[in-house]
Amino acid sequence: MVTNYQRGRHFEYRVRQHFIKEGYIVLRSAGSHTFSDLLAMKGGEILLIQCKTDGYLPAPQREALLDAARENCCQAWLARKEKGKLRLVRLEPNQPK
Repeated sequence: MVTNYQRGRHFEYRVRQHFIKEGYIVLRSAGSHTFSDLLAMKGGEILLIQCKTDGYLPAPQREALLDAARENCCQAWLARKEKGKLRLVRLEPNQPK
């Protein structure tokens, strides 16, 4: 039986591989329960990425991610599954959820 933790970890690795293939250096924040699961860097661009298999990012987590991105001059992204496929959404302040 696959646990939610295992499902989430597998999805994080899937997202990590996607960004590595795009030429990013990617660091995973394993089990930290911080504002982002992955940090991706390429050519001066820095992405903070939260991975959610169900696509749901509660408002407090969303705001923490956006605040961290704003404070560190980087981008906030949500990686989610949509019909089994990876969907990446760049988060912006005041964007509909």
